[in-house]
Amino acid sequence: MTQLTTARLILRRFREADFPAAQEYLGAPEVMRWIEPPFPPEKTKAFLEKYALAADPLVYALVEKESSRLAGHVIFHAYPGLPGCWELGWVLGRAFWGRGYAFEVSHALLAAAQDCHRISRVILEAHPENRASLRLIRRLGAVPEGEEDGLLRFSISCGFAHEISCKKPLSD
Repeated sequence: MTQLTTARLILRRFREADFPAAQEYLGAPEVMRWIEPPFPPEKTKAFLEKYALAADPLVYALVEKESSRLAGHVIFHAYPGLPGCWELGWVLGRAFWGRGYAFEVSHALLAAAQDCHRISRVILEAHPENRASLRLIRRLGAVPEGEEDGLLRFSISCGFAHEISCKKPLSD
């Protein structure tokens, strides 16, 4: 993926300059509540180096257009062991909650995924007690598939209709 732009957001690759802002949200207990314990700086650095700065990243930086601030990250990558399936998720800093950003960027990614014929299904996972994420997942039209490793799993099959267009679609 190169870059995806919505009305209020830019989804792009991480840069080393993003590390301090990423540490701010990855180190926050309320942000990490349903994910894992808050990251100390060395774990944030290792996480971003492994998953964000890799040649084929698993996570992308989500930037608020108006302020140019890093709002969080979006998980979007091929799902291991399931050909044609991709995982979609998000982690946003507390200051960016309640603005509809996760829905906006998810909607745009799903529209882009529909144009990429290699993607047949998108998988989303959430902790059973994370009501905000569960509401968003259902709002995106995902259907329940079951539970694995303490997370509820949902999916969206390609052929779905999402209206938000992006400036640059997923690359093949």
